[in-house]
Amino acid sequence: MKRLISMCILLLLMNPQELLAQKFYMKSNLGYSMATGPQSIVEFYDLIEENTGSIYIEQNKISLGQGLQTNLGFGYGINPNFALELNFSYFHGAKSKREIGTLDNYFEMSLRGRMISISPSIVLSSDKGYSDLSYYSRAGLIMGFGPSIVFLTQSLGERITLYEQRFILSGSSAYGFNGAFGVKKKFERLDLFLELDYRAISYTPSKMTMVKSTVNGDSNLDRYNTSEIETVFVDELRVDNQSSNNPSKASEALTSSFAFSSIGLNFGLSFILF
Repeated sequence: MKRLISMCILLLLMNPQELLAQKFYMKSNLGYSMATGPQSIVEFYDLIEENTGSIYIEQNKISLGQGLQTNLGFGYGINPNFALELNFSYFHGAKSKREIGTLDNYFEMSLRGRMISISPSIVLSSDKGYSDLSYYSRAGLIMGFGPSIVFLTQSLGERITLYEQRFILSGSSAYGFNGAFGVKKKFERLDLFLELDYRAISYTPSKMTMVKSTVNGDSNLDRYNTSEIETVFVDELRVDNQSSNNPSKASEALTSSFAFSSIGLNFGLSFILF
């Protein structure tokens, strides 16, 4: 026991600054992200009928990475220039829309992504900034748990029957890369920071469920069978004449991946816990 105490005292005397630099901290930030890497999705295009009677379609590339994100993180500073972090984020995406406009009707279809993610990261910091400012970079994996996509289709107008259907695409997880570069201003136990955050991640849902269907505001969900309400996404789909659709079982469709990649600006604060 005496030997252990002597070794601790010796280490403290030899390198007190590095040992005292070890600290736990907590951080929180709010930001907005712009989508990157838009993609083409089958049948997700705009269809427009002009007053002249001509009809044309236009490709509508989308990415679900645009939206609001919040973050709560915990870190451990090993020394003034190196730290480990674990960040928990919630992303609420903006709508990506498809329009079908004719002389008599107008329909809108939209996709909106949501995702809870965890990102273990390493942080490299530099104290060679101006005044009380310092710079840092962060890099690590990002794992999305419980991601989902809201698919909404509805008719709009005053002289037509109003339809609305809402689907939730969910199941499986998502994995990717998360990196950031930022600047922070130091106070005694509190830092304010501004960072540019980059996320490269896509999501492949495993199922789709109709959760709402209305006609002129009245629900008609009970008129649909299981195969119309539930869809399971598969890698291989049988299309021969022997295959049949069972109305009491979920229908099948080919899998699709959706881009959630983004680049965003975050503002937040961190403070030393102990």
